[in-house]
Amino acid sequence: MTQQQHIWMCPVCQQALRLVDRQFLCAEGHSFDVAREGYVNLVLAHQRSSSQAGDPPDSLRQRRLFLEAGYYEALANRVIEMVTSHLEGHVLDVGCGEGYLLRRLQTAAVAQGGNDAQPTRVAQFHGVDISREGVRMGARMSEAIAFAVGNAYRLPVQADSVRLCLVMMAPREGAEIQRVLAADGILLCVTPGEGHLANFRKLVYNDARPHTPVEVPAGFHVVSEEPVSFPLNLTSKESVSQLLEMTPYKWHMDPETYQRVRGVESLTDTADFTVQLLRRA
Repeated sequence: MTQQQHIWMCPVCQQALRLVDRQFLCAEGHSFDVAREGYVNLVLAHQRSSSQAGDPPDSLRQRRLFLEAGYYEALANRVIEMVTSHLEGHVLDVGCGEGYLLRRLQTAAVAQGGNDAQPTRVAQFHGVDISREGVRMGARMSEAIAFAVGNAYRLPVQADSVRLCLVMMAPREGAEIQRVLAADGILLCVTPGEGHLANFRKLVYNDARPHTPVEVPAGFHVVSEEPVSFPLNLTSKESVSQLLEMTPYKWHMDPETYQRVRGVESLTDTADFTVQLLRRA
């Protein structure tokens, strides 16, 4: 974990945490050890539904392979373009998984600002996810990003501390995001568009239906909204399996359907997203 300012909040007493050696401490004396990989676990035992909450390790590994192969690069590039002017202060990715989008944004910020030591515009990147394995993977891949195991519905983040908050295809709790977002902060949300993975969903469901629009979180208004749609051509069984393992559709399949979809040799489909920039109302 690099030396930087932190926005983490004690999950016990909701006071600010400060990093001392390899521990995060609050004024009340609660302490949280920094793991060997550099992340901190800020989920209390009674706040976790299970010891394996969030995406399982294999799903995370398959998602990392799929994303690093560039299949969703058009989406990442458009998100970067939309938030470039907001890459300063504290940037928080809620439901960050293994940190793909944060790594892309951190690279963009370095390119925009010069070098890591003396960037023209300072941005500090933070990721929160309920999956310990996802956070561990993210921390291993980038020491320049601060990662914490945390619950999206009880964010271990100080109030009014975040300049840019990102929620990409992940649960979002409007009240919590309002609490942590600075008064002039921006929220970027990526949700599935109506036609997202229509052909893939036909493999999974007998009565596949279009995605319905996701409601704007309470307490926010839309600054801008745009569709991001592009062809998705998967030419190997491996890439189709990676998509299967990273999507929530996996959990809706019976064993026979799961094995049948894993055997699909190729897939031509459309990736369709809605990207919104929002501010607090």
